[in-house]
Parts: sequence; C-alpha cells; structure tokens
Amino acid sequence: MKNASRFQKPLQRASAYLLSCVLLLSLFSFPGVNVLQTAVRSFAAAETEPVVIAPTYTYRFNQKSYDKLLKMLNRRIKGKQFPKLAVRMLRDILYYEMIYYPQWRAVYPDFPTTAAYVKENLIDVIPLITKIKLINLNTREGRKLKQEVDWVALTSTQGDVNVITMFYDVSDASRSAYAYEQTLATLAHEIRHVRDYNARLYTTFPTGTLEKIFIEGASNFHERHVLPMATYQGEWQTVTNSRGVKMMFDRETGGAYPYYQSFFDCLVFLAGYAAVDAVGEGKRPETVRNAIAKRYGEETAETVWRILQKLPSDPQKAKDPDKLFFMALKLFRLLNACVTRDIRALDTEKPEEIRAYMDIFRNFKNKVLPYMQDDTGKVVTDSYFNTRKAEQILINKILASGALPQLYENKALNRQAIREMLYCDEYEYRILFSHEYLPPTIAQTNYTFSVYEEPFAEGYEGLLTMSYQNEQGAEVLVYCYFDGEKTRHRDAEYPWTDAIGG
Repeated sequence: MKNASRFQKPLQRASAYLLSCVLLLSLFSFPGVNVLQTAVRSFAAAETEPVVIAPTYTYRFNQKSYDKLLKMLNRRIKGKQFPKLAVRMLRDILYYEMIYYPQWRAVYPDFPTTAAYVKENLIDVIPLITKIKLINLNTREGRKLKQEVDWVALTSTQGDVNVITMFYDVSDASRSAYAYEQTLATLAHEIRHVRDYNARLYTTFPTGTLEKIFIEGASNFHERHVLPMATYQGEWQTVTNSRGVKMMFDRETGGAYPYYQSFFDCLVFLAGYAAVDAVGEGKRPETVRNAIAKRYGEETAETVWRILQKLPSDPQKAKDPDKLFFMALKLFRLLNACVTRDIRALDTEKPEEIRAYMDIFRNFKNKVLPYMQDDTGKVVTDSYFNTRKAEQILINKILASGALPQLYENKALNRQAIREMLYCDEYEYRILFSHEYLPPTIAQTNYTFSVYEEPFAEGYEGLLTMSYQNEQGAEVLVYCYFDGEKTRHRDAEYPWTDAIGG
C-alpha cells in the first residue's frame, strides 16, 4: 500500500499536520472518569481549512493513586513467603495496569475505575495466594520440567490453599519490554484463577464449556489489562462450515483461550461487566442469564443461554462444524442486534455519551465480533453481521447531537469522514522495515480533516490524517483518502521517514 503510485503525497498533508499542532488547543486527561469530554470545535469545514479533532484522552500517570495502591499491595505481600522475583512481578502488574487499564476502560461501557479494578483483581487476591512457585526456563532443571507438561502456568487449589506455578525466562536483556509484559500477563491470568477459586471449587455450571467460558475466558479477558491495547489480534481458533466460510475467534497475542474469551466478551456486552464478574466470586451462572433478560428481554436471554449450553468445548474438534458455525453466527448476530438497540437508545441531548460510544462500537466490531473469511480468503465480517446498519444509526446520532464538529460541507463526504473514524481492521501498514496498525482508540488519536485535489481530476476528495503514539511511544501518522462513498487508499509513516524521503 505504501508504494501505490496513483496517490502522491500532497503538500497539504504536511501543512495539515502542522496546522493540527497549532490548532490543538488542549489535550484532555480524565484518569478514573466514565465519559469522554466533548471534542474541540472547529469554526470551518475542511473545504476552507483543516478541521482538527483533538484527543479526548491522553494518559497521565496518577502518581497519588499509584502510591496509595502500592502501599496497600505491600501490606498484603508482607508476611508472604513469595520469591523476590514474584514480589517484583506483582508490583509490576500494579504499575502496568495503572498505565494500560484506562485505555481498555475507554472501549467498554461499564468498566469499574482503575483503582477499584486493581484492588479487586490484584491487591485483594494476595491474601488468597498460598504460594507462588517460579520455574526458570534458563536452567537445565526448568527446561526438563517444561518438557514434561503442556502448560506455561497452573493454579492448583485444595480448600483454601491456592498455589501458582509458572515457568518464566527473563534472562535475555535484549528481550522487548512487551515480552516481559506478556510474562506479567501470564501471572495475572493465574491470579484471576485464584480470585475465582469459589467458582472453580463450588459452582455448578450447566456444561463444561460454560465453565470454561466463565473461568478461562475470564482469565484471558483480564490478563490483557497488563498489556498495551492494540487493534491487531495474535491468537485465534476457528470453525469452517461446509461452504468454506471460516469464523475466526481471534483475540490478543498470548491469550491461550480465544474461543472461550470470545463468548465471555459477548456476555460482558449483554449482561454487563458486574453481573459476569460476580460469577467468579460464587454467584450462580443463571444470574447472568437474568441480567440479560432484564436488559434485552426474556426471549433474548433464553436464546443466548440455550446456545451457550450447546457449544462444544473445542471448535476445531467439533463433531458438526456447520452446527457450531450456525449457533455462533446466531448468537453474535443477536449480540449485534442488542448493540444496535443500545445505539438507538443513545440520547442526542448527551453528545459526550455518543462521543464515548464511538470507541465502544469500534472496539465491538474489532475485538468482540468474530472475524469472517469466505472460501477465497476475502473478509466478509460485515456481510454476516450487518454492522453497517448500526454504524449508520450511530452516525445519525453523531450528526444530530453535534458530538463532532462539521467536518465537510459536502454531506456525503462528511458522513464518510465519520465512518473513517469508526473504521478499524487488523491490516498491517508497512513503514520502511517495520509495520504499524490503525490507532487502538479514537479517544487517543488526533484527527485532521482536509481536502485532497487529485492531479488531472475535477473536484476534491477527503484526506484524514490520524496521529497517535504506538506502544513504544513512537508517533505514527496514518493517511486515509476517501470520497463520498468509500475509502480510496490508506498509508502510514513515522514523521521522520517523511523528512528523509521514506
């Protein structure tokens, strides 16, 4: 995509970016706040001058909250006979959750505050952990033990005795920070199992698969909050129907149970975070069904619960792939209908809520719905779930509420511009010897809308410049060219590569 000759980098692109820096009046910060602040208003449409929408969220480390939580954590650790490395890892989990969890909180409708989340999923769990056993993979004994088992980490529970055993390797100083964060995520996964020990020991689930969804799906769901949020996924399990259409249950890199997590994610959207979270502490699974009924009606709840109880434990070993495909398709279509209903209910008198829901919807499309491919490898997700309908309704709400400023005087171009903000995929955009992806959230991205006059053609098209920082802290620019009907082209670069002709 980088070398497409049809599109030349217009001079306006550089000037638009510089103008965005000048027009960027303020970056809003809201650690621990539920709703995003209203976007910066522009005084003119992009046909006249670039329109800039500043980030509504920039991360600032909450030192006061961190110090308070760290003291609480240290008090819980005191007296425990944990290895020094384990203590370091526990403190690092706290540190990274303070950094990354607020990003995840921006894309779910009802997540708890950062402090409440860390307290429940880390600090309050420490007294329940009897022992942490770390096995060094950089030793002969560690490598031998690893060959004898098929797991990386394990939590064993007998009564009130909870023991975490985990293989690790932090010997290579050249390993990336992300690799260490993934090690922390593995430990966070097991800590969640300890937190959920009541459910593992005493709760009766209707089926083994439902138990896996509530136990392993939950741990997969929660471990990612130690990691930076990204639009791409790295783990998946699939089911392919007799027509060659593939449904991919894809989730974050390192997660061992993407299939179970997909359905756990579905339940979080349908029943609400609190209702699903409470099952781990011993609430009956049927309370989740009841929460769905309260939100979306008895018929919806009954259909969801019936499908969940019929799911096989492993999609790739399903005796009847067509049946699994049909059931999962029906469930996620029902989920999409519920999300569409939520969008219809958004109040145009509350533009901040509509602005916040843009990120929730974008994340829903990218990280909650399965990824669909036909027998030729073509992506057909939208044709199976019809998210376009929900998107159109959301765009109508955005326009009616003024949640965004007017981007273009041309109405078709204006709608397509909003659609570009809502768009997300897992495609790699090549930059020299590296690659980047679309921004993980709308809230963390600076958007500059301008016009692009194609050489030897009449009229103009839209040009969107997206600027954001990746997980390494490097600035990324993504350029999107579009007309009133569709995207024409996307490109990406680091600002310094443009300066050297990259």
